[in-house]
Amino acid sequence: MELEQAIAVLRGAGYRVTKPKPRKQQRVGPTFVAEFCDGEVVRMSTNTPLTKLDWQRGTRLCQAGYEARARLRDRLADAAEAAGEPVSVRRLPSFPPPIIRGRFEQDGRVLATYERPSKWVGTGESCELREAA
Repeated sequence: MELEQAIAVLRGAGYRVTKPKPRKQQRVGPTFVAEFCDGEVVRMSTNTPLTKLDWQRGTRLCQAGYEARARLRDRLADAAEAAGEPVSVRRLPSFPPPIIRGRFEQDGRVLATYERPSKWVGTGESCELREAA
């Protein structure tokens, strides 16, 4: 019995039936990995085609992820201080520092990468501007 015939039989019996809907997207898009000049690394999945990677979208998503991480660490540190416990998390600035490296990857493969020529130097704790040579 074909699908159309089966649907007609079920509808005749009073059931409401629809055809199966095709899935819209089968897989997750590539992941953008950003390294900030203070040493933090943020990974965000992006919905961008593999033929035209959207660098601005990846950058904006990673900056938003950095800000969310900073807010979470602030809440954890404030709670530890309020409880009289030692603060074990490193606080981040509320605004994201410059991104010095970025790449798109998917399924363990690096699709594209860039390194921003920058005057910023990361010390692992903070960022500083290099002196002009």
